[in-house]
Amino acid sequence: MRYKLEVDQVACTVEIGSGLVRLNGRDLAVDDRPGHLLLGNRSVAYQVVLDPDGTPRAVALLGKVIPVRYLREGQSRQRREGASDGAVKAPMNGVVVRILARPGETVQAGQVVLVLEAMKMENEVAAPMAGRLTELAVQAGQTVNPGEPLFTVGKD
Repeated sequence: MRYKLEVDQVACTVEIGSGLVRLNGRDLAVDDRPGHLLLGNRSVAYQVVLDPDGTPRAVALLGKVIPVRYLREGQSRQRREGASDGAVKAPMNGVVVRILARPGETVQAGQVVLVLEAMKMENEVAAPMAGRLTELAVQAGQTVNPGEPLFTVGKD
């Protein structure tokens, strides 16, 4: 599958296939186990988290959940920016183990807002853009399912 994504406001092309992961045309070393990359001599699991319609929502790698935005062909940057409402949804089943920001606080793009535990791994969920945390829809100890609202970041 080939995806055009935006990660931290940077557009990139990701291709994922059998034995292949390519980022912006550069091949990444893959392990012989599905869903693993080789980073140096270390095998690291990754997971592309999809919405029910198959749209990429996030990538889980090295204990972090990195929100991504799927870019459709011909979509202008201005239109993409306008489409982002700053809402972050749960990328996977998990339990909220820590909340690191509170409503009303200013957050930076990529700043960790909360930590989800899934399959005995802690996954950091970060703000998709800089702004003010306008809504926190979960609390520590709460179980969440994919697609459930976690928090919203509004532009300052």
